Amino acid sequence: MKKPTEIMTKTFNPRELAKEQAEAYLKYIVGVLEEVKESISDGDYFAVKTMTSFSPAGDCMGLDNNFINFGFDKKPMDIIEALNYLKFLENYADGEYDLDEKYCEGREYI
Repeated sequence: MKKPTEIMTKTFNPRELAKEQAEAYLKYIVGVLEEVKESISDGDYFAVKTMTSFSPAGDCMGLDNNFINFGFDKKPMDIIEALNYLKFLENYADGEYDLDEKYCEGREYI
């Protein structure tokens, strides 16, 4: 069995980690958009439907709708939420926030 020497001896740098996360998330967002584009171009509308999440109005202030889900864990994210989170990661990696700054859902970063 190979020992995890490289990862275990790697220096922990929160800004570098945020940079890697931002790059990976950007790649993921673009990949989702490319998959939507390809599915629509191929006429596979059902595939696009499976990439969406349902958002009920619930508060009489809007309409029920579906949105393309850019969430990377169990929490669905629409495009604005995804870009907001991506921008936070980029800003954090660039040193615009203190090391103890946490992502605050609902705060505008873009």
